[in-house]
Amino acid sequence: MHLTREQKVALITQLYAIVLCFTNWRHETTWDRDVGLQLSAIDLRGTGALIGGIISAICLRRIWSLYRQLLSRGAVVPSEHRIWGRFRLALFLLPMLLTYTWTESIVIDGDVLQRTTITYGERTLRFA
Repeated sequence: MHLTREQKVALITQLYAIVLCFTNWRHETTWDRDVGLQLSAIDLRGTGALIGGIISAICLRRIWSLYRQLLSRGAVVPSEHRIWGRFRLALFLLPMLLTYTWTESIVIDGDVLQRTTITYGERTLRFA
């Protein structure tokens, strides 16, 4: 099966959107004990951005090499030819606008408060 260039771009965009959707969450559990607050967290929200940065670097390198090859051959792009892709591919990223938080608090061992929070989305960045 041979894919056109636009189909390849759409497939890559869809796969990246799926990766972003599956890595856009955080699971955090805190225990309030006599010795102080203890925290356990798994945060994958930065993973999608890291993967996107790596993919962008690879794509920019590929674009640069293709551009240099075309210039060395004297290729000319007509001004009426559209270079950019279709922006409707950005619709695949709409699930990234969703935000959901679920919190549960229970008392364990008689005096220890355990709070579990699962967050999907949350567009605010925190720098510790």
